[in-house]
Parts: sequence; structure tokens; C-alpha cells
Amino acid sequence: ELWYIVRFRAICDPVSGLNCILVVEQNISNLKRSQDLQRAQEEFFAAVSHELRTPLNGIIGLSDSLLRMCESSNLNAHSFAKTLKVIMSSGNRLASLVNDILDAASLRKQSLVIRQEFVVLHDVTEHVLDILSPLVKKGVSMV
Repeated sequence: ELWYIVRFRAICDPVSGLNCILVVEQNISNLKRSQDLQRAQEEFFAAVSHELRTPLNGIIGLSDSLLRMCESSNLNAHSFAKTLKVIMSSGNRLASLVNDILDAASLRKQSLVIRQEFVVLHDVTEHVLDILSPLVKKGVSMV
């Protein structure tokens, strides 16, 4: 794919004295590809940053919740275990995201194998709600 900038300028021919149009053509294909690559990288890093931030905030919020439970001696074994599972799951999600970044590098080298998996949407939704629930402000309910 080739990209060009074409500029037109009215001039007076110094030899003949006739009015002419000067056409200047500039190949900007490399610049366009560079801009497209930069845009794709920016979108990738924005998505990765968001994806990393979500489980990190979950880990921080849940750890804070566990710390407050320990300090108040209000330990409920079931909720404690559930919170630990969510922290572990968030850590696993972070590890998965790092693997995704490494997969992106493999994709550039054309050595990535892609596979499809079936997921239970209800389980995924429950997992997301478990991660986000400690971040919800008091007085706000998640439906």
C-alpha cells in the first residue's frame, strides 16, 4: 500500500511567462506505516494497562479487607477463604496477562499457537464480581 501527499501550486513559468501549475508528489508510505504502528502500540499498551490495573486493584482491595478483618479479630473462615481465593485468582490473572504480552512477541515472530476454549459465562461473571466487589464504594450495590 502506497501513500502520497500531492501538492499543487500556481506559478508563472520564468521562461515562457505562462501561468502553470507545479505538482509536487511526496511518498509518505513509511511515515503512514510508522504512524499506524505507533497507534497500534498505544492501543495495545492502553488495553494492557487497564487489564493489569483491574486485578492489581482487586489484590490491593482484598488484601486491605483481610487486614482489617485480622485487626478487628472478626475472622469468618468462609469469607476469609473466599477472599484468599480471589486474591490467588487475581494473581493468576496477572500472570496470564504477562503471558499474553509474551504471546504478542511470539505473534510477531509468527510462532504463536492459538487455541479456543469453552468457558462457563456464569463462572466468569461471578469471578469478575468477586474481584470488583471490594472496590465498590459503600452505599453502592452491584447487581
